[in-house]
Amino acid sequence: MPLTLYGHDGSGSAAVAAALVLAGLPHTVVAAASRAPGPTLAALQAANPLVQIPTLVFEDGTLMTESAAILIEPGLRQPASGLQLASRAHLHHLWSVFADQCVPAPGVPFFGGSTRRTVTPTSTSTPTMNPCLPLITALACLLSAVLPAHAALQDEVQVYDDSLNSRGEWGLELHLNTTPRGRTVADYPGEVLTHHGLRFTPELSYGLGHGLEAGLYLPAAINANGHADLAGLKLRLKWLPFETVDGHGAFGGVNVELSKLAQRYSLSRWSAEARFIAGWRNTDWLLAANPTLGFDLSDGQAGGRPGFSLGLKAARRVLEGVAAGLELYSDSGPLGRPLPWQMQDNRVFVALDIDRKPWVLNLGVGRGLTDAADRWTVKAIFEVPFN
Repeated sequence: MPLTLYGHDGSGSAAVAAALVLAGLPHTVVAAASRAPGPTLAALQAANPLVQIPTLVFEDGTLMTESAAILIEPGLRQPASGLQLASRAHLHHLWSVFADQCVPAPGVPFFGGSTRRTVTPTSTSTPTMNPCLPLITALACLLSAVLPAHAALQDEVQVYDDSLNSRGEWGLELHLNTTPRGRTVADYPGEVLTHHGLRFTPELSYGLGHGLEAGLYLPAAINANGHADLAGLKLRLKWLPFETVDGHGAFGGVNVELSKLAQRYSLSRWSAEARFIAGWRNTDWLLAANPTLGFDLSDGQAGGRPGFSLGLKAARRVLEGVAAGLELYSDSGPLGRPLPWQMQDNRVFVALDIDRKPWVLNLGVGRGLTDAADRWTVKAIFEVPFN
């Protein structure tokens, strides 16, 4: 009976599957997760009542969870792979101690099936750790950290265009979005999930002149249990040096943002982004693109490749003051090293723009295109008359 790996696109099982292949170990991959009901989920529940993914089931029916631990196992079985620890007993001892001392719920195992096992090392000498071990553990943490979607707060869903406050002009927008059907599996411990949640973000802006506009966001969220929470704050500076002439022609610029969020909404509490703005409009059409670079700045996440995402918008006037169109949002992962398609956060929205001053609003319904994306999202942006 070969090894059996339970996992799902958008989880840490990808790294485990790669390690099993590199070690040449026969195995079967079963696509299963709590967010994907079906026969495979029942099989996962039978093997591991905690429904953790990834879960690796050994030939004798025992199992191991936690990506960092599982990634070590192939090296122990195939020393020639270079993924080798000093001894199997030492590995099992370390993870048994971790489960006994660090897991708050009694009887919750990290290794060994439905009950905890105490494994005594076969040698009292201190094993020499392979230099590859920290790298393997870091790889597991990195994969869980860069998964999209959604490890950052979904406080605004919009494509930036050439909208800009005049010098001395104040503006106030309310960003609302909710997820009737979203992710139900956290990307990291303690993450607030989007499923059945509501995000509410007031944005205050002020025109500085010379193509500059400053903004302040106060993102808040209500989770599926009805708990309301202030997530943090964001500051932004928008610069639009290339503007249209009388509402016709091309435009371009950049929006720079610095954010401080609670870690339950973002694995890196401090982060920054540079959102580039390019587009073209005339009386009937608006086309806009936002290639964006995201930078983690804290909590051990700094220094890596920036994340890359893209927002696209095409809208056409259908009535006086009303335009309809499509908006596409794609978070592909690290710049230059895109994640596999199903692990990316890709969504498309049918959107309606209404400009009946003094009231201006954007409405949209979005559908996830990949397993890592929320299945359905409804959004609204209200521009509140301020002056």
